[in-house]
Amino acid sequence: MSLNWLKKITTLAFIALLFWCVGFWFSHLNIIPRNPAAMALNIVMLIIIIFNTAYYLINQPEIFKKNIEMEHAIDDSESESVAEKYARQSIDESMQDDYLLRMRNYMEQQKPYLDENITIKDLAEGIGIPAHHLSIVINNRLNKNFYTFINEYRVHEAVSILEDPANKDASIIAVAFRSGFNSKSTFNSVFKKITGVTPSEYRNRSSFRSELAS
Repeated sequence: MSLNWLKKITTLAFIALLFWCVGFWFSHLNIIPRNPAAMALNIVMLIIIIFNTAYYLINQPEIFKKNIEMEHAIDDSESESVAEKYARQSIDESMQDDYLLRMRNYMEQQKPYLDENITIKDLAEGIGIPAHHLSIVINNRLNKNFYTFINEYRVHEAVSILEDPANKDASIIAVAFRSGFNSKSTFNSVFKKITGVTPSEYRNRSSFRSELAS
């Protein structure tokens, strides 16, 4: 996601503000006469800046989703702190097996990972077990943290969408949102980390295999 446009708009806004300040003080000190044309020019520049900013924001929806990712990171760290607090609580093997089975069934049947805002507390409430117990099961039995666990299901969902010929015209960002990711950049990095290729590369390989098969 490039933010070069933001630098350009900020520079333009600074120039417009500087121009207005200089013109205001010069006219206030009677160094130059008041000039309605200069005021009109400033208004036009302001309108251009507003429209350009709106255009780029609309075309880069990931910007709005960055705070969601930050909230998830904060939630995750808080959940891990809770898990550490209760780490000394004993969960016997049979209980862990039961929690793991219930968790996997819930993930397969309800697909809670499609909710981009899901937290470990939400998942625990859906399954009906304590959040710190769920965290311990994910850490001990699966050797991963909560968001790695969730993102693996999301990538699996994305793979299913990408391999479906009915979705051949779907954009990558549309696939990301349908899989539960909240930004294209996060989707690309997580997908590549798990599969070794980007979503676009995976789609191209799937299309090539389909052509060979036919």
